[in-house]
Amino acid sequence: MTKKYSIDQASKAQGGKLAGVAKGQQEKALDDAIFQADKGKLVGPVKTQFGYYILEVSKIAAAKQQSLEQSKASIKQILTSDNQRKALDTFGKDYRNRWKAETSCRKGYTTADCKNGPKTQATTSTAAAQPQTTTGTTTQP
Repeated sequence: MTKKYSIDQASKAQGGKLAGVAKGQQEKALDDAIFQADKGKLVGPVKTQFGYYILEVSKIAAAKQQSLEQSKASIKQILTSDNQRKALDTFGKDYRNRWKAETSCRKGYTTADCKNGPKTQATTSTAAAQPQTTTGTTTQP
């Protein structure tokens, strides 16, 4: 039934099953429902910002904590990635600042990267999330 009616692409193909769900991974209302549910009992509908869920906890696994040895590789990868991103951002800003002062653009072809270009204003905008209705079965770790 889930494969036919669910619009949750993450779990639809598996018949609604979400394996290995850890506390705090889901939207709060759904997370609370999952971790308060009794194993084998149908729960729902649970309303979230993305729609409604119906769930059944089919398996509960004990929580595990990785040791430092087990975590070293992923910590190193995260730090490396973060440092690379920061270096690229710094390079890009320095590059634009250096060459903007050297770049005169022809009238009608000016951009914010030209020394004679228009002044830019910082703007902020937010996109509203589109609600979705999802039904499915999920598992608790």
